[in-house]
Amino acid sequence: MKTAIVALYPYQAGGLDSWLDHGAGMTYTAVTAAGIPVDFVDMKALHNDEELANRLRGYDLVAFGLKSSYYPIAMRVIKIARVLGCRVFVGGYHATAAPQELLDNPDIDYVLHGESEITFPEFLKCPGEFPREIWGEKPPDLDTLPFMRRDMYARPLEPVSGWWYGGRHQWMVSVNSARGCCWKCSFCQPLEVNHFGLKVRRRSVKSVVDELLELKQKYRPDSVLIHDDTFLFDPKWLEEFVQEYPRVGLPFWAAGRADGICKHPDLVRRLVGVGWDLISVGFESGSQRILDIMEKGTTVEQNLEAAKIIKACGAKIYANYILGLPWETKQDVQATMKMAD
Repeated sequence: MKTAIVALYPYQAGGLDSWLDHGAGMTYTAVTAAGIPVDFVDMKALHNDEELANRLRGYDLVAFGLKSSYYPIAMRVIKIARVLGCRVFVGGYHATAAPQELLDNPDIDYVLHGESEITFPEFLKCPGEFPREIWGEKPPDLDTLPFMRRDMYARPLEPVSGWWYGGRHQWMVSVNSARGCCWKCSFCQPLEVNHFGLKVRRRSVKSVVDELLELKQKYRPDSVLIHDDTFLFDPKWLEEFVQEYPRVGLPFWAAGRADGICKHPDLVRRLVGVGWDLISVGFESGSQRILDIMEKGTTVEQNLEAAKIIKACGAKIYANYILGLPWETKQDVQATMKMAD
């Protein structure tokens, strides 16, 4: 079965929309590591539907992972694939979040919930043995997975100019050290648990550092994004990371919750000392009422204290806010603006 894995992007995407799709990348890496022939289509390298149709012509199966914000792009890919006579396989977060919406679409042949690295190669070996709705097997030990290939993307490095305060950094590489999240914020859950499971799985420090050293030698980035939902958990792992990361020697961007920053200020300071240059914090709201509705588990006071700790360490803050929730009042929005100020 001649198969194409498609990385969904807007055509000629730039900035955030051009950062590497680790779902598509890891799926392709796992399939090729299993010795199964498959091709890769990076949509951001294309210009229009005509180019996409030319790339998909001749395939038996078109497969992609879908995040909800790219739903219209996915529907366009499906339409083109159907005109060409291809079967369609859809995985990704949207397949986990809203599987029935996809199962109700007669133009979609298979829907995969959850992770793909084990199950999709098995599917390609014997597709007739699988039902239309598939549950992906979760790799229990992430260290057993190969490092993600990047050579199939039009540009292995990711542009970060304009996203990293001060404009000093231009090209980064992104990696994941963990899957899942131990928190219960209602804007992520239960999707996070449904997709990755209840237990957070984390790669060893050695695995992460070895991958970054390999990427540094091969692509010469000037910065790193550790793309975990939250980086600042498991102090024992982080203590080892503080010891090993200086071998990489690049500034990195990662996320930390406000309560964790307040609880471990000395650990934050030492992480900043080895390169944690940009810290994403989900402040979300300056209204305690809204934070509680979100089930965020943090307080406005912790948000403000975390900001003080980060600035005292000499790092920069990438602040995340959520506005427009149905329960928000004008006063809630004003409280968020005041906190941001």
